[in-house]
Amino acid sequence: MKNEDDQCFKWAVTRALNPVDKNAERIDKTLRKQAERLEWDVMEFPVCLQDIGKFEKSNDLSVNVFGYKKGYVYPLMVSSKQRERVVDLLLISDDEKQHYCLIKSLSRLLASQVSKAKCKRYFCRRGLNSYTREDKLEHHQEYCNNHEAVRIVLPEPGTMLGFKNYNRSVRHPFVVYADFESFIKPIDTCQPDPCKSCHTLTNTNIMSHHRSVTTSNALMAKFTARSLLCIQLTAKMMTLHRNLLICLKKISSKFMKNILGSRRR
Repeated sequence: MKNEDDQCFKWAVTRALNPVDKNAERIDKTLRKQAERLEWDVMEFPVCLQDIGKFEKSNDLSVNVFGYKKGYVYPLMVSSKQRERVVDLLLISDDEKQHYCLIKSLSRLLASQVSKAKCKRYFCRRGLNSYTREDKLEHHQEYCNNHEAVRIVLPEPGTMLGFKNYNRSVRHPFVVYADFESFIKPIDTCQPDPCKSCHTLTNTNIMSHHRSVTTSNALMAKFTARSLLCIQLTAKMMTLHRNLLICLKKISSKFMKNILGSRRR
């Protein structure tokens, strides 16, 4: 609004409630008369964010204020109650002055921040999440309206560590994936058993057990000259390990027989 006083909030809100097609930034006699329909005694100019809540209650409307910094818009204050009349304002400020601007369309203002597609988007005022359909936004607001407004802060360029030299990475010659399926078997009683360690060590009451019914595993390998050598060496090690276990089992069996035989004598 083209005002020379400190009442830019007043003129922006009045214009939002009384839109016109041409010269919307002008403060004419009609706009001044329309402003008299609202209650302004509860506020002091210039307007602080803390005083907007009183103005909302006195005039039965919702006012949302957004900030602007480094080319990005973020929520400064979002109304706690969604009333029939909603006004969106953009607060531009520096070290000494601030100015409230009327936001006619959130989609036109914010669409370039999230997508290059030239289509209308529906924005959540609390987190500025955008959706291409209004029903998706309504579904999101069922959960989002219970939280405070937030601002998404991304790391500054050059402050993140990244890895791009994928050609220098060492590939695993083979990977083993193992999985199992189970069914839930309910326990006969829901009363905790003090004799069971699972009840005494924690405050959790166990209601059921998981019974394993099937297992599966798969070996995923990329067969190169190096990986084939690794697989051959692994197979040899597994063979040696298996043979070692067999030998140990035989030795332990003979040892136990000798001990039992000496006791019988």
